[in-house]
Amino acid sequence: MGMMSRRARGPRGKRLALAVTLGFAAAAWPAYGSQPPEQAAPAADPQEDAEAATEPRLAERLLHEREILGTSFRGHLFIDGLPLSPDGLQIGKALELRRARLSFWRQLPRRWEVLGSAELNSGQFELKDLYTRRRFDRLGTLTVGNQSEPMGLDELTSSLSIPLLEPSLPTALVPGRNFGVMLGNRHGYFQYQLGAFGSGTEQEGRRDIGAALTGRLTHRWLGDGDNVRHLGIALSSRSVSGDEQFRSVPEIGIDQEFTVDTGIINGASRTRRVGLEYLQTFGRHALQGEVIAAHVERDAGTRLRFGGAYLQGTWTAWGEGPRYDEGDAVLARSPVASPAHWGDAWGRGNLAFSIRLSRIDLSDDDIVGGSQMNLTLGATWDISARTRLAANLVRLIDLSGPNAEAEGSTAIGVRFQYAF
Repeated sequence: MGMMSRRARGPRGKRLALAVTLGFAAAAWPAYGSQPPEQAAPAADPQEDAEAATEPRLAERLLHEREILGTSFRGHLFIDGLPLSPDGLQIGKALELRRARLSFWRQLPRRWEVLGSAELNSGQFELKDLYTRRRFDRLGTLTVGNQSEPMGLDELTSSLSIPLLEPSLPTALVPGRNFGVMLGNRHGYFQYQLGAFGSGTEQEGRRDIGAALTGRLTHRWLGDGDNVRHLGIALSSRSVSGDEQFRSVPEIGIDQEFTVDTGIINGASRTRRVGLEYLQTFGRHALQGEVIAAHVERDAGTRLRFGGAYLQGTWTAWGEGPRYDEGDAVLARSPVASPAHWGDAWGRGNLAFSIRLSRIDLSDDDIVGGSQMNLTLGATWDISARTRLAANLVRLIDLSGPNAEAEGSTAIGVRFQYAF
């Protein structure tokens, strides 16, 4: 989930505690009826059962099999460094634990499954996903719980897969993770997702308030080999009945400093969003872009219009080229067919270079949130399927508003990424 605008913090203690309790209760729930009678495990020997419950055996299963009591666990760590800060703007520390996430998945009876994840995000604990899901033969996939609203190509792409350190500036305009019910299905080369959402947990310093209806429709064309061309449109309408806010970091996430920020927009009644997306993979190259607009209606005052766009290209110098995730209709992380090994000239992993030009405008009428345009250059080296080294250079080409003094400055960010 990217660097996006979030509403003011709200009380969440009871709801968050309840959500965490339900999530881990579901993770520990035995999957009765999940295997046929002929495959049922024999009665356990008490001595063997005692040995299996010892800490070394549990640790071995968690570290190597990543499974305990029928529940699969995954996670990742991002450690970011900032050797150079932009002139005129102090972005943050020299070193920071940017993200530390732990996720679980468990199969439930009657073809249901439960998924959940929590994350330490720049020092703030956040409950990310917590939902149940079932795939029906004709109806499609039904998902109930705290989940991402289906909008924003960059927003929906896993942070493990995006070729640059942070999502683009316009991602600040899309909704985040909220509690709701969503149905998705595929017909030929078309895929749709439609959901009704309420408020969710706080994400990246924001929390959406009110009720929303959000949908996404995509179409893909298949070319030679793994080449894909993808077009999509997403629409969202949320009744706010309170305050609204949009803000964005300068594509370097250390310390969560916001260079453009509308501040609290009082008297907001409804926020409407529209997004157009494009993605194409061809051989060792990938091209991706989005245009996103947000309109905020107010009880008193004119309607506010904010917008942004970006264009991004990636070239794989060696290793496996870009891949398309047909399930989520986003860019997927390339498999590492030849992990790097010291002393092995043929094991080099994947090395890719990316460039992105992005812009966002958060000023309209009496709201002066500023506008920003960035040029970002990046390199990622996937040493193995679990380990990545990355570096980005971000140039603030144009910046207006409260932080206009940082215009023309440059920032360099580096990351060590590990998934388990």
